Amino acid sequence: MKKYIIDLALFICLFYFDCLVWANNSTLESEHFFPVCCPLQLQAERNLDNVPESQNEVGSQLFYDGSISVVDCTHPGTMDGCTDSGQPVCLLLPKLLTGEQADNVMDSEARDSALYRQQQLLASALFCFFVATRIVSGNSRVSPLFNALATGPASVYLYSTGNQTLSEVVAAPPSFENNAENLLPLVIYAYSAYEMLFSWYEKENIFVLHGFIIFAGSTVSHYTGKLRLAIFGMVVESSQVFYSAGVLYKERYLAKGSKRPLGFFIPFTLAFFGSRLVVIPYESYRFIKDTYLNKEEYNKNPILSNVIVAGGMALNLMNLYWGYMIIKTAWQRFSPVSN
Repeated sequence: MKKYIIDLALFICLFYFDCLVWANNSTLESEHFFPVCCPLQLQAERNLDNVPESQNEVGSQLFYDGSISVVDCTHPGTMDGCTDSGQPVCLLLPKLLTGEQADNVMDSEARDSALYRQQQLLASALFCFFVATRIVSGNSRVSPLFNALATGPASVYLYSTGNQTLSEVVAAPPSFENNAENLLPLVIYAYSAYEMLFSWYEKENIFVLHGFIIFAGSTVSHYTGKLRLAIFGMVVESSQVFYSAGVLYKERYLAKGSKRPLGFFIPFTLAFFGSRLVVIPYESYRFIKDTYLNKEEYNKNPILSNVIVAGGMALNLMNLYWGYMIIKTAWQRFSPVSN
C-alpha cells in the first residue's frame, strides 16, 4: 500500500506538471494569423494596393492577406521590440483581419487555452478517481467496470449517430468545446494512465503497452484539439461492460474455479468481435485509404495521421491475439470433446 501511494503521488505530480507545460508553452499556436511584431513603414510599390489605407501607415498593427505578394517590408529606424538590423520583419497571414476581428481571434485562442487546461485537470481528477477506487475496493475489476460503463454505451451512440469519418475529423479545425465528444474521451484518457500504472505493478506487459498506446494517442489528439477521435476507438469498451461485470459476479456469487456465467460471456464475445474485429479494422482501412492514398489529405496533418495508423495497427494486432484467446476459451467450454 505504501508503495502504491508514493508512486501514485509521483505520477500525479508528473501528470499535472505536463498539463501545465502543454497548456502554457504556446500549445495553441494559431494557424490563422501572426501579428506583426512592430510598427512598419510599408513600401507602396510592393503590390499592397488592396491593404486598407488606415493600415498602411507607421504605427498600425497589420494583418496581411496570404494572397498578397509581399517581397519585403522596411521600418523607420529602431523601435522597442524590433531589430535595428534593417532586416524585413513582415509576416504573411492567411487572412486580412480588422482590429476587431483580430481581437476576436485572440480571445478565441485564450478561451481554447483555458478549456484545454480545464480538461487536462479533469482528466487528472478522473485518474485519481480510478486509482482511489482500486485502492479502496481492493478489486482490480471495479475501475475497469466504471470506465466501461461511462464510455462504452455512450461512445456506441456517438459513433452510430456521427456524420464524420476519421479523416474528416483530422482535417477539421481544432475543437476544445465542453461537449460530449470532447469530454467523454477524457475518461478513457485518464483510465489509460491508470491501466499503465497498475499493469506495470502486476507485470502484465501487454496491458502496459495497451494503456500506453491509448494514452499517447489521447495526448497527441488532445494537444491538437482532436480528442473526439477517441470516440471511434472507445466503441470497444462496450464489450468490457460484460467482461468486468462477469468477473465481479463470478468472484462474489460463484464458487472458486467456476466458469463465468453465459449471461455475461456470450454478450461479451459478440460485442468483442463486433467492435474490435469489425469496427476498428474497418475504420483503420477507411482512414488509410482516405489519407495514405490521398497525398492532399495526408499533408493536412501528417503527424496525427501517422499516430492514428501506428496506434491502430498495434491495437488491431492485440485484438487478433485476444480474439484467438476468446475462441480458444469458447472451444474448450462448448466443445463436446472437452466436455
